[in-house]
Amino acid sequence: MAFNKNLLVADTGTGGTKKKTTANVVTDYVAGPSPAKKAEVEKRAAEATQNVPGNNNVEGSGIDKPLVNTNNSKFTASEGTQNAQKEADTYLQNVKNLASVTDIVDQGTWDKINSTFSASNLVNEAFNYTNGLLQQLSTGRTSYTDQINALMGEIQNRDPFEYDVDNDVLFQQYLGSAMQSGKTAMQDTMGQAAALTGGYGSTYATSAANQQYNAYIQDAYNNLPEYYQMALEAYQMEGEEMYNQLAMLNQADQTEYQRLYDSWSANFSNAQNMYNREYGEWQDSVSNAFNSAGLQLQEHGQLYDQAYSAYTAVANDAQTKYQNEYSKWQDEVNTALSYANLSSDNYWKQQNFIEEKRMNDASLEQKQKQMEMESEQFVALNDVNGDGLVNYEDQVVEEEKASLKTPTEAQMEKALKAYNEGGEDALAKVIGAMIGVDENAIIDYVYENGEYKGTTNWWNPVGRLR
Repeated sequence: MAFNKNLLVADTGTGGTKKKTTANVVTDYVAGPSPAKKAEVEKRAAEATQNVPGNNNVEGSGIDKPLVNTNNSKFTASEGTQNAQKEADTYLQNVKNLASVTDIVDQGTWDKINSTFSASNLVNEAFNYTNGLLQQLSTGRTSYTDQINALMGEIQNRDPFEYDVDNDVLFQQYLGSAMQSGKTAMQDTMGQAAALTGGYGSTYATSAANQQYNAYIQDAYNNLPEYYQMALEAYQMEGEEMYNQLAMLNQADQTEYQRLYDSWSANFSNAQNMYNREYGEWQDSVSNAFNSAGLQLQEHGQLYDQAYSAYTAVANDAQTKYQNEYSKWQDEVNTALSYANLSSDNYWKQQNFIEEKRMNDASLEQKQKQMEMESEQFVALNDVNGDGLVNYEDQVVEEEKASLKTPTEAQMEKALKAYNEGGEDALAKVIGAMIGVDENAIIDYVYENGEYKGTTNWWNPVGRLR
C-alpha cells in the first residue's frame, strides 16, 4: 500500500500533518440491520406485547403460553456477540490510530529531505583563492608590466637619429688626437725650418707648419663619415637592444601570466572537484533520506493494511454473529406477533361470546321472574277454590324440561364443528334441527370448546326455545 506524507498529514489536524489522516479511509463498523429496520422490527415487537391483555396466560382466553416479553421487545445481542463487537471496536481503534499518525517518517529524515546544500569552509576558501587569482588575471598585470610599459614608453618617445659632430665623443677624441698630432707635426716642421735658417723663424716655416697641422685636421674630418656611420650604427644598436629587452620582458611577462593562469585553472578545478564531491555526497544523503522515508511509509502502510485486514475479519465475524442472532430474534418477533394477533382476536371474540351468554342468561332469568310474577298474579286472581291450580304453569315448564333429551356426544361435536366453521348462524341451524334436545347443554359445550367465528350478533337459541 502506497502512502505519502500529505495524505497521512491530511487529516489529523486527521491522517495529517493532520497528515491524510487516513481516517477518511476507515468507516465505522455497525453490526446488524440499519437503524430504520431495527426500529421497524422493535415497533412490531412492542405491538406483540401490547395486543394481548397482561401479555401472559389469560384465564379462559385459550392462550396457553406467554408471548414476547415486554422486557425483550428491543433486541439485545448475546454476551458473546457483544464481546465480539467490542473486540472489533478495539481493532478499529487500532486502525484509526495508525491512520492518524502524523510522524510516520522520523524528524531526522525529514530534516535531511528538506535540507539545502551548503559547501564547507574548505571549499569556500578554495573558491575565494581562485577568485583572487581570477581577479589578478583579469587585470592582465604581472611583475614585468611596469618595466614593459616604461621600456615601450622609451621606445615610443625616442628621438629620431641626428648626428651632432660636436657631441660625437669618438670623433671629438679622434679630432683631438689629430689636432695634437698636427701640433706636434707643426712644431717639428717649424724646428726643421729654423735649423735651415740658422735658428731663425720664417714665413715659410710658419706656413709649412700650419699646412702640416691642417693636414692632420683635414685628415680627421675626412674620416667623419665613418664616425657618422658609427654613430648611426650605435643608435640603431641601442634601438635593437631596447626591442630585444622588450621582447625578453614580454616573454617573461607571458610566462608569468601563463603560470598565473595555470595556477588559477588548477586551483579552480580542485575547488570545483571539492564542491562536486560535497554536493554529490549531499545529493546521496537526500536520496537516501527519500528512500528511508519511502521504506518507513511502506512499513507503516503494511502495518495499516494488516491492522485493517485483522479488523475486517473480526468485524465480519461479529457482524455475522449479530445478524444471525438478530434474524432469529426477528423471526421470533414475527411469530409472536402473528400468535399475539390470533390469540388476541380469539380472546376478544370469546369475551364477546361470554358477555352475550351472560346477557342471554340474564334475559332468561328476567323472563323467568316475569313469568313467576305473572303466575302469582294469575293465581291471586284465579285460585278461588284453593285447589292447586296456581302451580299449573310451573308444572307445565318442569314437564317440558323433563321431556328434553340429553344431547349425544355426536350431536355436541356436530354443533361445535358447525360453530367453528360457520359461527352462530350455522350453530342455530344445527340446534334448530335437533327437536327435543337440551339446547342449553349444547351451548355450554360449544362455549367451553369452540372458537368464535362469524358476526357479533349472538343468536339466542334459548330465546327461541322459550
